[in-house]
Amino acid sequence: MVGYDLIQGAIYGLLVAAPVGPIGILCIKRSIVQGRTSGIVSGLGAASADLIYGMIGALGISGLAAFLSGYKAWIQLVGACILIVIGFNMYRSSAATDHGERPRPTSLLRSYLSAFLMTLSNPMTILLFIGIISSAGLVAGQGSPVRIIALLVGIFLGSALWWVLLCTLSGSVRDRLRPSGMRWVNRISGVAIMALAIVSIFQSAPF
Repeated sequence: MVGYDLIQGAIYGLLVAAPVGPIGILCIKRSIVQGRTSGIVSGLGAASADLIYGMIGALGISGLAAFLSGYKAWIQLVGACILIVIGFNMYRSSAATDHGERPRPTSLLRSYLSAFLMTLSNPMTILLFIGIISSAGLVAGQGSPVRIIALLVGIFLGSALWWVLLCTLSGSVRDRLRPSGMRWVNRISGVAIMALAIVSIFQSAPF
């Protein structure tokens, strides 16, 4: 059963991570412009956030889940504002390639933390994991600790696998791009993230 829970968790983690949103765009952009290592580390930051939300759901921390759900509009609003800043900086960084230079790589710690915090800014993820874990019958008190741990490890591995694959494929085109190509990657990524953030603001506005 533990092996089954591990595989099941990996599938869940893969499915949760797969839809390409702001985090996906960020990881693709970093893989192309700064190298696949930066993209993969960013993806691991997102996978770590998924793991934390999965733990909240599995451990039945209802109070925290209710708090996040109750303030989800404000949390999403703050997260959207952060995305706008990140998207603007991406767009502005296109100037670094105007003189034929590749942009300076972001530190790996910064890459990890930025993706981690961006993923945490979407509290809807916890509701998704609560539904997933409840359907598996592994919430606290309904499943053995070993099985719960196996499911959580699977969620992290599945999410991490997606980011490794996505960033490896994206990074493979890095050496084929000229500085002008890098500039357009920055511009398109920045505009896309800002657009998604603006949509999120209108969808989650608490007023």
